[in-house]
Amino acid sequence: MANLPPLRVLVATPAAGAMVTLQYMLSFIATAEGCRNKRQGKRPIDLGLYTLGNESLISRGRDHCAAVALYQKWDRLFFIDSDQGWTYEQFEKIVDSDKPIIGGVTPLKTLPIALNFLPKESDEFYFKDRMRSYESLIAMREGHGCAEINVGYVGTGFLCIDVAKVLMPLSEYAESFRYPNPRT
Repeated sequence: MANLPPLRVLVATPAAGAMVTLQYMLSFIATAEGCRNKRQGKRPIDLGLYTLGNESLISRGRDHCAAVALYQKWDRLFFIDSDQGWTYEQFEKIVDSDKPIIGGVTPLKTLPIALNFLPKESDEFYFKDRMRSYESLIAMREGHGCAEINVGYVGTGFLCIDVAKVLMPLSEYAESFRYPNPRT
């Protein structure tokens, strides 16, 4: 693994009000430290951070971040919301996945707490009263015997995209998928 070039991962965070939470900042610092010191025997990670403040339209902000990842030739684009907290181990599991698009579930801003994903119809029986709770998610993971589960939908709050496998083909498919230069 030492001979492989680093995996270039851009953490992209559109930040409402140009702010991130303390939880986000501490998680990013721990992730940067983990990328430097915990990758023995694994492909090194070149970690980047791109924040976009005061974008009033989140989809346009994410498009902007995707354009940066394309133009700067990053290997992975990892969207992390500005109010998220995570561990280095969670980050590493997602970045090291061979899936072209993979996300971690995050809580919605609701009570009772529900998670931001939609399971496949065949997995509905894991969810009591259709509630996407932590307990139901754990039951589904145990039922599948693995952590990576194919779902119908997952939010973008903790989402990693393989730039070469997903964004490059989209940008080459049609001009309408190519975002204008993010610097202008």
